[in-house]
Amino acid sequence: MCFPEIIIDPCEFIPCWLDDLDPWILYEKLDPKEFFSIKDKLGLELDSKSGAIPFALNEGVIGLQFYNKNDLMSFNKDGNAVFILKEATIFDVEISENIGLQGNVVNPGEYPIIFNEENETFNIIANVEEGFKK
Repeated sequence: MCFPEIIIDPCEFIPCWLDDLDPWILYEKLDPKEFFSIKDKLGLELDSKSGAIPFALNEGVIGLQFYNKNDLMSFNKDGNAVFILKEATIFDVEISENIGLQGNVVNPGEYPIIFNEENETFNIIANVEEGFKK
């Protein structure tokens, strides 16, 4: 995955600083139409087949905005679109701190995808472990 090295205020394009830390509760509360395409709004050149832009929904929840479906996306037994991580993912410390996260590691698991049909963005919502690892 490619993560552009830009620092923006994602609250201009997506909902953020919500109280809940559980991605599945946030999934239930959020309207997909609230997720604008960050790439389009900023006019970024990004490999839309494999690239994603990270953002923080709050200090403990990272969002990843993808612009195409990929091999890590599927449906779970409840019929929900999910992003499946089979191993922990460590994000860049500086980017994680700059977007307001209190950690940079996402543990393996299934995380919800909020799909905005209007702009075709896949918005993954995942918890980050508290603390930073390199």
